[in-house]
Amino acid sequence: MFPMKKTETENVKTEADAGETGEPLVQIDPATMTPEQFEELKGRAEKADDHWARLLRTTADFDNFKKRAAREKQDAIRYANEGLLEKLVPVLDNLTPHSPRRKPAPPATRNPCRPVSQ
Repeated sequence: MFPMKKTETENVKTEADAGETGEPLVQIDPATMTPEQFEELKGRAEKADDHWARLLRTTADFDNFKKRAAREKQDAIRYANEGLLEKLVPVLDNLTPHSPRRKPAPPATRNPCRPVSQ
């Protein structure tokens, strides 16, 4: 997975970092917030968590896609000429008169002009 570049705003402590130490990301005096502002802030935090989870899933899906595409490319290269070779082998066998794959013809068909009784 490629590391994501951090912007200046992302260099501030993340929510996970704040959860580990127990300190909030931003110091807010609860006495100055109205209940509506607090509910809006909670809604935005949930939305941010949802977006973060989507980003992680999308990144994982993209990594899996890249791995699958590379594997399919290797398989295509490995088996690209297999069908062609399977079609050419019988043709090459017929062109080579003493091929080890080819069974010798019965004696009666070797020289059709010669009588069988000889």
